[in-house]
Amino acid sequence: MAPIYKASEIANYFLLMAQKDGELISNLKVQKLVYYAQGVHLALYGTPIFKEQIKAWNLGPVIPALYFYYHEYEARGIPPDKEFKETQIDKETRSFLNEIYTAFGQFSAKRLVDFTHSDKCWKDAHPNGIISHKAMHAYSDAFRPLIPIDSSRLFRSIPATPQGDLRAALDN
Repeated sequence: MAPIYKASEIANYFLLMAQKDGELISNLKVQKLVYYAQGVHLALYGTPIFKEQIKAWNLGPVIPALYFYYHEYEARGIPPDKEFKETQIDKETRSFLNEIYTAFGQFSAKRLVDFTHSDKCWKDAHPNGIISHKAMHAYSDAFRPLIPIDSSRLFRSIPATPQGDLRAALDN
């Protein structure tokens, strides 16, 4: 199954969620949230949620198209696009993205950078290489423990097992 969303739609969903919480998030943080959405989606379903390329930059995984789109904001918070409606994303995917936001949105951009620097797929591709869907899927065991316990209703088929470098980073 081909990914049905653009990375910008996933990013806008997170930006909208943050705005509803009375916050704005930076380009750096939205990059990491979109990256984890991709990784967990690949771990759970074996398919990407968006098609754009992810590269291993110095501050972690980056979707270059998103980076350049939001570059003007520098480290400032980014509002969601005015034209974006959350209903552009189907209900099941919104539930999935809500879980990602709950799990990762609580962390600062810096902390998310630290987490991504422990990811084998980022380490293998750095500096400036492509983090492929295949590499992320191969490393999916590290993403599975990131699924919140209360979301097991969404992801019954894949048990969360504590393993991988990322789990250790989260526990520190």
